[in-house]
Amino acid sequence: MNQDGKMVEVTDAETLLSFINADFRLDNQATASQLKDALILLLNRSTDTAEEIVQKENQWILVCEEWFGEKNGFVVDTDSNGKITTMNYVSDLEI
Repeated sequence: MNQDGKMVEVTDAETLLSFINADFRLDNQATASQLKDALILLLNRSTDTAEEIVQKENQWILVCEEWFGEKNGFVVDTDSNGKITTMNYVSDLEI
């Protein structure tokens, strides 16, 4: 990614937190789908044809792929206003 005119390597989802617009709120399925698509593109992750997004209170699970029965994807935690606080790629998600 380009940060202040310099190219910065993004190796994990947590690195992207500082690049997310401060006004972005993860508070519905549409914004969750947008975030998932952006993460897949930016982090060069594969994606399955099945769209699966699960919300558990202030946590969103964005499933990107299933490999031999294991679901892999992003776990995103938000505050009560939908602002992202943490974001990680997880193998073998528990849904």
